[in-house]
Amino acid sequence: MKGWQVLTYPLPDNLGETVIQRIVCRADLGFNMAQEFKDDFVATIDYLQNVKMDVPSDKTPKSQGITH
Repeated sequence: MKGWQVLTYPLPDNLGETVIQRIVCRADLGFNMAQEFKDDFVATIDYLQNVKMDVPSDKTPKSQGITH
């Protein structure tokens, strides 16, 4: 919602329970913007840990993509 894009990647089958996120930064990323990102990231994690969401009954992993 704040414009950051942090992609999530599944790992190979033998590590299928683990999901990683990759953050790619531009070369001109400054301290202030990095601090904003960290603050937004922490606030988002806090929000997601406390939000009430319906969880789909189908637990089959789905392939997702992103378009720019």
